[in-house]
Amino acid sequence: MSKLIESRFYSVLITISDYLLLGILWIIGCLPLVSFTASCRGALATVLIWHKDGATGNIFRHYLTNFKKHFGSSLLVTLLIAALLLVNHLNLTVMTNGQADMRVLAIFLLVSTFVCFGAFCGYLRQDICNPQSLIKSLQAGVFDFLSSLPRFILLALVTIVYAGLIFIFPLFLFIFAGAFWKLAGLLLRKS
Repeated sequence: MSKLIESRFYSVLITISDYLLLGILWIIGCLPLVSFTASCRGALATVLIWHKDGATGNIFRHYLTNFKKHFGSSLLVTLLIAALLLVNHLNLTVMTNGQADMRVLAIFLLVSTFVCFGAFCGYLRQDICNPQSLIKSLQAGVFDFLSSLPRFILLALVTIVYAGLIFIFPLFLFIFAGAFWKLAGLLLRKS
């Protein structure tokens, strides 16, 4: 029994189960949509802590601490993102009433959604790695997004593939959530 617990195979299974459990915690945390940002922050902070420590574990403590501690500021960011997406939708509605070219509309929608996504990821990265006031974290997040554009483009592509897999087979939401946060943590960690 001692050899099994100390084996490499067992440690890999524990790591995989930790990421699966983190993915399930993230999904449960996202159920009330207003806690989406806090849940993302908790999951990303947990992955970055695991990367810094070199080992997984203490999932509930890391996730719930980051979820609770920054829930208020995360709620404000969630409302800001919702307002930006609403403005984006209203702009799109106004443009379609004028019978605008569909290619222009598609490019506008793609670029504006990508900028919102990148600014959100930059905010999360800055807020976790350099805790500061909400406004300074948002400003630093936008600057981080612009200065690390290729990294954020790759993260956006990973997110699109993950969303596509969920659309094809919804059970992938549970299966690959931990793997998604592992990739996001690798892409968003400070070099």
